[in-house]
Amino acid sequence: MIKLRKGTYLEQTLVKKLCTEKQYSNYCNKNTFNGGKDKSGFLDKLSQYCDYEYDPEEKKYTILSVHDIPKTIYESRLHKGIYQFLAPLILHEIVNNHDHNNKATVTALDLALKIKMINPNYNHLKFDQEAASTDMEIPIYILAEYFNKADNRIDDYMRRCIKYLLSFNCIIGNEVHIIETSERQTVLDGDTVLITKRKNRHRADDEEMKLYSRLVDRASKFAGIHTHQEKWYGKKAKKYQKKLDELLQQHGIEYVCRGFELWYVDMKKCKKLLDEFSDISLNERTFALGEVFKVLMDENSKKQAAQRGLDNTYIEHFQNLSSITVLKDAENVRPKLKSAKTNQEHLIDRAKSFNVDYKVLKDAEID
Repeated sequence: MIKLRKGTYLEQTLVKKLCTEKQYSNYCNKNTFNGGKDKSGFLDKLSQYCDYEYDPEEKKYTILSVHDIPKTIYESRLHKGIYQFLAPLILHEIVNNHDHNNKATVTALDLALKIKMINPNYNHLKFDQEAASTDMEIPIYILAEYFNKADNRIDDYMRRCIKYLLSFNCIIGNEVHIIETSERQTVLDGDTVLITKRKNRHRADDEEMKLYSRLVDRASKFAGIHTHQEKWYGKKAKKYQKKLDELLQQHGIEYVCRGFELWYVDMKKCKKLLDEFSDISLNERTFALGEVFKVLMDENSKKQAAQRGLDNTYIEHFQNLSSITVLKDAENVRPKLKSAKTNQEHLIDRAKSFNVDYKVLKDAEID
């Protein structure tokens, strides 16, 4: 039985109380942890038993309060790091924006926008990187790398946070693939083509996933892709992504991405868990989430620059992009993208010799 009391302790004292004999011996040999994983495990366990403050210079922990019942490891993780801001905002979204079946279907990026983990500038720049590169003088490879890394980080944090929330049995959920398809109809009127477009986003069914897997295979072979990593980083990535996008468009598919189907099980339990985060407002957590996510992205850019021998320009562009796309109060970047094409201009490019009138029909306008 582990017993802790309020007070100040040396790190080594708490390691002896909470860790195995082997872990304690390894710690004593170096007077520190073997690595980040060992320290993270120690902090997770400490959080299960108490709330604390840490003095890194003295390597001392002040235990502020001891839990009557030890928390689960997932419960302790929800109240640490980025998850202490992410979890309540996700819970709030599930509680307040589910459908009549208690269900919410979202992509990681949808959810990130809804809870303001990223701001609207994110999609403006991500989906028109050529204009961003031209108008903001950011190398195109840095833009591509930034959004690949940011997308992956968002997806990873969302999946981990949802996993932690599932352990409370207040929500259940599945990871799914979400597909957006579009149907275009054309009507010829003299030398003018009227193009109407209706989008449909839904959970991909088995047939759609079979088609998607075939298209991924074709794009991979075309670009010489052998690993998942190569799809997003390196010299082959752009060739792969361009080919896959071309193949998807040929089949009326806008995109395929991972997402989540979430149901709440017990609304009272959801609200009770949400109350545990009531020490600061959701609006304050929204601001903090953006700031914490920016710090994590900026730290990663510094590590990448050091590992790859890149100069400060790489770091400066990354930090600029994180300020523009992540912080809640960032200035709207759209007016600066002078060379960005409108949807109509994109369709005119495709139509080549036709004069094109373009509009997106509302459901009420479609038979």
